[in-house]
Amino acid sequence: MVDAEADVDIIEAVDDVDQPSPSQSSNSSDSPTVITTWDADTANALTLALPPSPDTGLSFNGAITMPMSMLPEQGHQSYELLSYYLSRTANSMGNGSTDVNPFIAKLIPLAFSKPLVLQLILAQSAAHRQASAERHPSDEIAQRYYTDSLRMFRNVVDEYVSGNAENTLVLTVGSLIMCLTEVAKGDIHGTIFDHLTASKSLVSTLLTGTQNMVYDDLPDFLIEYYMHIAATSMISIDPQYNSQSLLSPDIEVRARNLVARKYVGQLCGCWLEILILISQIFHLGQVMSSPTVDGEISPSPDNIVNFAFLQSQVMGFFPDPSVTPYTRLAGLVWKQAALLYLWTVLGKPHQQPEGSFQRALVESAVAEAVALLDQFPASVRINTSLCWPLAVIGCSTSDPSVQQVLRTRLQTMLDTIGLGNMRQTLVLLEHIWEQPPDQVSPWMLCRAMRERQIWISFA
Repeated sequence: MVDAEADVDIIEAVDDVDQPSPSQSSNSSDSPTVITTWDADTANALTLALPPSPDTGLSFNGAITMPMSMLPEQGHQSYELLSYYLSRTANSMGNGSTDVNPFIAKLIPLAFSKPLVLQLILAQSAAHRQASAERHPSDEIAQRYYTDSLRMFRNVVDEYVSGNAENTLVLTVGSLIMCLTEVAKGDIHGTIFDHLTASKSLVSTLLTGTQNMVYDDLPDFLIEYYMHIAATSMISIDPQYNSQSLLSPDIEVRARNLVARKYVGQLCGCWLEILILISQIFHLGQVMSSPTVDGEISPSPDNIVNFAFLQSQVMGFFPDPSVTPYTRLAGLVWKQAALLYLWTVLGKPHQQPEGSFQRALVESAVAEAVALLDQFPASVRINTSLCWPLAVIGCSTSDPSVQQVLRTRLQTMLDTIGLGNMRQTLVLLEHIWEQPPDQVSPWMLCRAMRERQIWISFA
């Protein structure tokens, strides 16, 4: 049975999607991208997805051949984009916290049984290539694949609305892929929030249905996928004027189950618990920004107790000892950023006098975060998950030396990982750093977006 509320959210989200905007990148290269190294994830995924074929096709290290019939009619361009996805895009999406990259091991087998998923992966690859230093001279290919994927998505939505519940999994995966496609593009029009609305309904529907039992641990990855995007997108929403929650009870329960299992993922690393707490901090910000009957905005006793509880939860977070060193360091950076997000819900730190307790805490957390960042290079994969904490740290400091550290890191991330939202994160921070320090706070990011007419997620 198809959920009626989910229908409305999905239809509205698809109808609201804008046409793709030209890429902001200025570097170009028309040299073809090929897979230059053998990758276990790629080999395993393609072995599962493809039977051996004597037909001419794309060969991976001479061992696995992909028949031409498995790709859409675009032919050579599709091969090129799939090669780019396997060698670059999948590794830019995943942060390397686990040995297996689900963007290959989970999504590629699904793509070769579900044409929509394949088309969306190719569109994501094209968008990522255009945002990177390896961009094609023209945006035409990326725009065409993006438009074609939206058209195919609409067709599957129509089937779903007509009662074909078998499409729930495909639509769920598809809506999440489209979210990170907007991240790869560096979309500034807030299109990701339309996809996120659809994803929330679809993920919840999938969790309460029977299809989640069919694909082993794929639903775990989808929970991680959604939690990562939702938690990093809330900061872009003005809590004073939006009372909606991006987290449904079903999703939160499943996420907490993953935390209890010490889940480590390629999007959330070891800090899924922090992502859940970020959503609770945002909700606290929503409540505290609502004026009372007499028009005053001040913490209630419940707000104070909730604040204390959240602070104890964040401060009690420590990465599991079994994770990799880079994942552990990134998890600790997320911890400091979450503390900054929580402490600044009380007010802008630089409006407080020198020596105030809040200001001292904020400055200490910024210093600790910078010290952690200094312990690993800006070029390693784990940085793909750091746009949100870097934005929060940047909105919590007026120190030019710290700003330069963040500026340099984001530029290096853009040059090596090549996701468009890294560029837009830096654009927003540069705008914020031009403001008077007493007007700067992570909770003012949404206002900066309005002023710059930029609406992005920090996924």
